[in-house]
Amino acid sequence: MRGKRSNGGPRRRNTPDTIQVPGTWQAQGFGPPIGIVRHNYQGQAWYRRAVTPPKEWQGRRIWLRFEGVCNNGHAYFNDCRIGHIETFITPYEFDVTDLIRFDRENTLSVMVDSGSTEAVQRSTISPFAPESAAGYVGMMQTLGKWGGITSHVFLEARPDPALEEIVLQSNLAQNEIRAVLRLKRHQAEPAWQGHVTVRVVPFDGGPGEYQAEADIRFEDQALQSEPAAVTIPIPDLHPWSPDDPVLYRVIVETTGPEGWRDSVTLRTGFRELVVDASKGDFVLNGKPLFLCGIGYDSLEPIMGAPPPTRKCMSSVCGS
Repeated sequence: MRGKRSNGGPRRRNTPDTIQVPGTWQAQGFGPPIGIVRHNYQGQAWYRRAVTPPKEWQGRRIWLRFEGVCNNGHAYFNDCRIGHIETFITPYEFDVTDLIRFDRENTLSVMVDSGSTEAVQRSTISPFAPESAAGYVGMMQTLGKWGGITSHVFLEARPDPALEEIVLQSNLAQNEIRAVLRLKRHQAEPAWQGHVTVRVVPFDGGPGEYQAEADIRFEDQALQSEPAAVTIPIPDLHPWSPDDPVLYRVIVETTGPEGWRDSVTLRTGFRELVVDASKGDFVLNGKPLFLCGIGYDSLEPIMGAPPPTRKCMSSVCGS
């Protein structure tokens, strides 16, 4: 994607303040008090950050990824508009390969809007009349509506093609894991065939390593590969549960022509969760599961949103 230069964009904007990212601006002193909320700015704000990519990234595709913006925003890279972010929890990513400069500093700018242009004001919404929220923009919250970049933002260098999709499915009855993979390339090219290996090992470094292999290929001029599926038998597969949260490390490695390679490592647990239609019960790994909890309203004091890291979550939950 090539960005489009905007005459009314970030080059005309001043950014005199500093702010923690991830973090809401209400939690960091921006805006007047409203009710019991100490700071409650609603509107637009410009973020600016200088970045210098490693020279070792040259020759790869460079992606810019946002993992959470409250509640929408416009992203610019080196003064060129690269895209619009429309939801506060869905990750967005943009290919900035054609815009990035390896011989100098680059500028990332984001205009974040907490929802100042919404058609429906929060004061008119009733929890007993869902239709009253039609047209409302942003995260519904008991005390307010948060704004800011509330999760991580980072640049990532990827080979071309690159792993685009990895789906893992567990079959506890057969003691096996099924992985379905796809690659994606940025432009249409001739048919291409590579090889994929999927390895599963205990996350804590315990004994046992299991793997399976398959071919993966692109049709002529296709941007996305055909799906490659592998089944990995794991004789001593240990399912995940809240009482016994066993985790595994899944390593996906792909190779292809002219030394091309890509790899992704995932941390995950394997479990089977279904609903018993006759009783309406949750069944986890073949056993009834009773769910209980509290009404947690994402009021982590610094982030003002679902905590983006384990450290932040621990500070809230005390574990």
